[in-house]
This record gives sequence, C-alpha cells and structure tokens, in this order.
Amino acid sequence: MEYTIDVSDVSSIEELHELMSYEMDFPDYYGGNLDALYDIISDMAGDNGLTISFEGIPELQRTLGNYCDRFLDVLADAGVIVNY
Repeated sequence: MEYTIDVSDVSSIEELHELMSYEMDFPDYYGGNLDALYDIISDMAGDNGLTISFEGIPELQRTLGNYCDRFLDVLADAGVIVNY
C-alpha cells in the first residue's frame, strides 16, 4: 500500500495527526498522538508493507521542530518505508 501526503501547510501537531487520519482513513478511535500512530500504522503495514511519500518535510521540520523527527522515527519503527 502506498500513500503520498503533503504536509507543507501543517501548522500544529494536532493538524498533522488530523491530516494523517484523513489521508490514510484511520478509524474514528484514533488517539491523535505518536503512540496511537504507531499502533495504527504498524497494523496497516502488516506483512504487505506500507510506503508513505511526504511532500513538505522541510516545512514541517521548521514548524514542528523535534516533533517532526519523532514522527518520522515512529513511522520507521512501525515498519513504514518513508520517502521525502
């Protein structure tokens, strides 16, 4: 499964999680934090794998700082192939 997500206009942590939930069709119970992201994404990656290509990572890093790095680390830890 592959997704392309533009994060260049994200202005807050909450908005990042809302965008991820919308673009990847997360269930309504998604908690909107890094722990919940890991749980959902690792389930989605499963045995078939998951690739997410991001547009706008430099802008996200400027806006969210260290949180952006933690966000990307969580995705990698969950087995996602991340491109940007």
